[in-house]
Amino acid sequence: MPRSGTPQGSGTTQVVGRTAVDEHATGDIGALDGDGFLALRGRQDDVICLASGHKVIPQFVEDELLRLPEVRDCAVLADSRSRLRALIVPAPGASPTAAVDSVRRLDHILIGPIAPMPVALPASASLPRTPHGKLIRRQLPGMLLDHEPRSMPAT
Repeated sequence: MPRSGTPQGSGTTQVVGRTAVDEHATGDIGALDGDGFLALRGRQDDVICLASGHKVIPQFVEDELLRLPEVRDCAVLADSRSRLRALIVPAPGASPTAAVDSVRRLDHILIGPIAPMPVALPASASLPRTPHGKLIRRQLPGMLLDHEPRSMPAT
């Protein structure tokens, strides 16, 4: 995966629809598998613009995080200060701490300066998804607020 979180060089293809008159970009992002079938991975309009100026396609970061054995499910989003965050659901048998530590180790290797700050959810949690399994991203900010560690106010 490229350090910028963009699709260049990652084997990802932008889908272009063909019509009898013209070509047009569909906004879909996908990859061809070994048999030549196109698997859609997300949409370009899901791009997150960070305060640092980096642009991140969350699906690419999520795909890398889901490869970790300690992570059952995850979602990447920007918080209210335009920082990249990752909601992490631990895999069965993995503690929330182990899942977060695993994500933090991966951050330094693959993602570099745009590494998401992980927030562990309880192992029993589930991320909001449509019946087809797509994340319902508009519900994620509320989950982030509900599970983010709270700091004590200064006295």
